[in-house]
Amino acid sequence: MRRAQWFAIAIFLIAASVYLPTLDDPALNWDDPEYIELPLLQQPDALAQIWTSFATPQVYPVVFTSFWIDTLLWKGDLRGTRAVDLLLHGLVGVLAFCFLRSILGRRFGEGPAFVTALLFALHPTQVATVAWIAERKNLLAAIFVLLALMACRRATMRADGRPARREWTAAYVFGFLAMFSKSTAVVLPLLVLWMEAWIPARRPAAADVGGSGRWRSL
Repeated sequence: MRRAQWFAIAIFLIAASVYLPTLDDPALNWDDPEYIELPLLQQPDALAQIWTSFATPQVYPVVFTSFWIDTLLWKGDLRGTRAVDLLLHGLVGVLAFCFLRSILGRRFGEGPAFVTALLFALHPTQVATVAWIAERKNLLAAIFVLLALMACRRATMRADGRPARREWTAAYVFGFLAMFSKSTAVVLPLLVLWMEAWIPARRPAAADVGGSGRWRSL
């Protein structure tokens, strides 16, 4: 197993294990019940309503789809819901490492990417994101933003000169899923433009058919 894979496993395990004590925590009275006890989640047409109506407290269909799946799997058991949040947080840490490795690895090696991703995952500001069930939107948005950025990075790193349609399509899909998770993900196109401007790419600009222009139009 390569060192990068060991780094990814370590980040996942450390990031998730730090929050193991939250598994037995009750729902926060601020607004958790509005999310996890939403009567809509018990209805036969819940999934259709989540994506086609304004019946949820916030119009974040990806988030409420995840709570609907929780309802089916855990039947109201908060330990299951909180376990999902731990796994999502671990995944965010791994994706952060993968993205940072893609932009730092060639010049600085994998060590700085590992340390930065681990600090990000363990930063005290992450407590609310993981321990507050209603804030799952942060985890889901982060996952899809990072996946979109990595898809864009992959598109600009192709050296064969062929249009990176598959990579840009994936970036679009992940980008919209991020915005359907949390509205602040609307800044993603700006992040992509910054990445294209400041991070060296292997792909010649002339071969990047529709690349940054697509994100400007978005």
